[in-house]
Amino acid sequence: MNRKTIEKLLYIIFLLISLQLVRMLYKNIVFQFLDRNLISDGIVNVIFMLIMIGIMVFIINNKKIELNIFPNKNKKAYIILTILLLAFIVCTLFIAQSFVFSDILFFFYGSILTIIFEELIFRGFVWKELELNKNNIYAYVITTVLFGLWHIGYVDTIIWRTSIFNVTENIGNIMLMKTITGGVLGVMFGFLRYKTKNVYSSMLLHALVNTIGK
Repeated sequence: MNRKTIEKLLYIIFLLISLQLVRMLYKNIVFQFLDRNLISDGIVNVIFMLIMIGIMVFIINNKKIELNIFPNKNKKAYIILTILLLAFIVCTLFIAQSFVFSDILFFFYGSILTIIFEELIFRGFVWKELELNKNNIYAYVITTVLFGLWHIGYVDTIIWRTSIFNVTENIGNIMLMKTITGGVLGVMFGFLRYKTKNVYSSMLLHALVNTIGK
């Protein structure tokens, strides 16, 4: 890799680390004033995601950045797939009989907001930055690796949740599995992004995977 490529990659890594640190700082500040439980943690996460998605959309529109978010072809097929996915998410709630506020909140957070947030970052911004510097294959590979490593940044949430549900869990093993799983899923999401040339396809698959995993 030449110097320009290395500098671009380091810049992206810096931004990703900064995002996770901002998230941690935000939650740490908020929970200085609120009691932290599953409901409050979920609400705080949702607010953070909404703010970050709003900021990203504003920057994308303001700077007219073309991230190839929506498909240019087969739009009707994508509409049908979206409707089927939303129906599947709703059916999953009914099958699991998850009608309490906390369950709906976590579904909304995990199956919609997180997907939009992460896909805009990785298969959107990061992919485009790497693609401009090299090519699609390079963007695919590096984005997949970074997506796997990104999950290490959720270590604060993992530590907090294990302190509630299972204090004997090995944090190191959990983070290793999350990183590996993130990398494997990154291969799948990236493949769709690579083949379809749009982010929306990987969003749909990401949402399906997260919903099934609930």
